[in-house]
Amino acid sequence: MARFLLVVAAVSVLFSTACAPSPAPTVTPRADGGQHSTMQNVSTSSMLDAAAQPSAAEQSASSSDSAAAAAVVADTAADAVAQTAPDSAATHEATPDSAAASNSSASVMGEGVLTFISSPAGSEVSLISLDGTNITPLITGLDRNGRAAACGDHSTTRDGRYLALYAGGVESGRLYLMDGTNPPTAVADAEYLACVMNAVQFSDDGARFAYIAYPAGSTREAYAAGRLNVIETESRASLLTLDNVVAFDLTDTGAVSISLYRNSEGEADEAAVNLWDGASEREIATLVPTQENCRFMSAQIEQAPDGSIVLVMGQRCDNITEMQWQFYLVGTDGTVNLVSSDRQPGDFVAFARNNNLFFAPAGSPAGSIAYFTVPDGLTANTVALAAVDLSNLSISVIIDRQAVFPTFSGASNAEPRLSPNERWLGLVTTSPNNDNSLFALDLSDRANPPIIISAGARGDSISSLAFTPDNSRIVYTAGGAEGADNSVFQLDLANGTESRVRRGTFGRSLVVSPDSVNVALNEILSVTEGSRTFTYNATRLVNLITNTETNLFEDTTSPPDQRRSAIPIAWRTTP
Repeated sequence: MARFLLVVAAVSVLFSTACAPSPAPTVTPRADGGQHSTMQNVSTSSMLDAAAQPSAAEQSASSSDSAAAAAVVADTAADAVAQTAPDSAATHEATPDSAAASNSSASVMGEGVLTFISSPAGSEVSLISLDGTNITPLITGLDRNGRAAACGDHSTTRDGRYLALYAGGVESGRLYLMDGTNPPTAVADAEYLACVMNAVQFSDDGARFAYIAYPAGSTREAYAAGRLNVIETESRASLLTLDNVVAFDLTDTGAVSISLYRNSEGEADEAAVNLWDGASEREIATLVPTQENCRFMSAQIEQAPDGSIVLVMGQRCDNITEMQWQFYLVGTDGTVNLVSSDRQPGDFVAFARNNNLFFAPAGSPAGSIAYFTVPDGLTANTVALAAVDLSNLSISVIIDRQAVFPTFSGASNAEPRLSPNERWLGLVTTSPNNDNSLFALDLSDRANPPIIISAGARGDSISSLAFTPDNSRIVYTAGGAEGADNSVFQLDLANGTESRVRRGTFGRSLVVSPDSVNVALNEILSVTEGSRTFTYNATRLVNLITNTETNLFEDTTSPPDQRRSAIPIAWRTTP
């Protein structure tokens, strides 16, 4: 073990160094009369300078997001949450029970949409056949204010066979694995925070599954840490457990992880870099804060295509108002190379994923590029995005501020998504004036300019987005939110053209069929009885080729205050 054997190769005050500008945007008409640009100027100013002076609106947004962490709003952009009447009383969180069907290993049906069905009487996870005639409950006994979600950035194995699924209360529930259309089986009790923080992962070959078991209440800690568990996906045999883990990266041959350790004052003043080779685990390096009177607040770790280990650390120091971050390269022999560091407004927090790290696909023109995010100081879940070329350690800014990333309390804009082949990153950028845009970045080729499409008028949002399994398109909803008029669009990534698929009042959940032809999404509806209006969700199937729509589930017969809502979670097929 090497204790911070530091080789300072290219330490810089990163964002005070100018980056080479990109060509000016080319603006062309959008399908609905708006505009989209196929290029963006990369800012040459620092992330720090761009975000140092938040407006009153930005400060208000940041405060409201922080408050939401304590209040725990039961809704997110990536999960299905029970929809109840506005005057319904809050109920306790319940641990879900498996329905009778989940005790069987037989497939429920050949193909269907896994759906969260809720009502004031309670909630369940069911599989609905594509003609809507067969509704099979799989997980029952959920609280009416509970939630269910496909869990993790890649919630399925690459072949689509296994799905990681969370079901339970707003904060606590259970983690399940679902094999094809077989009933899901419980793996462990879990915090929903694990889904938010991408602390649930499959290995690329699908043979292993890993997750961090966070203690209850971790969203209210200085940082989130828990026990890392690695198991065999099929047999569920335990392979590794490791405590105090903040972040990890699971590979086909092993895993890398980082653990934080606290001193007698409860502050994290040591970070252990751990390597597991599939048989044994060892600590290969130990980091300490770069200055006195500092403590670690965040950590992210990934293994590069060449096998090296990349870290992004966040620390806060006494008498320094800004947060500090460091970008490290760590060798498997324990050598530590501090590539860059800087100060930044804002904080790394336990309830939002503002420390992110990912790579361009191996073998691509940009195969040596690592992308990372740091807080922008405007809201808890908006970030700046930068790229590091590991071949020469040069750094450039891609987005200087307000790229939207996941937060526990959810947001009106969609969470970012990686394409199945990890070539494309799709995310939403926002502004202090609530001007929102879809941003599609080709991670494999830095010469290919990003595609940027406006959500529409000021205040309109990109409420959901997903890549088609064939990696050719992004399907997303743009326009009004929370039951206002909007549309489903698809973006052709080959030529940057957008086309409208269907108008409606669609919500935040959107899943694409394995053949990239159909999409299941929730539509927000309302019914009025006397002076009261009740909101509920139907699930629709929309064909991306013919633009036609069919109804999968809509409750039109229950009394207005008892209407069931149906929100799609995932598309499932028999292996």
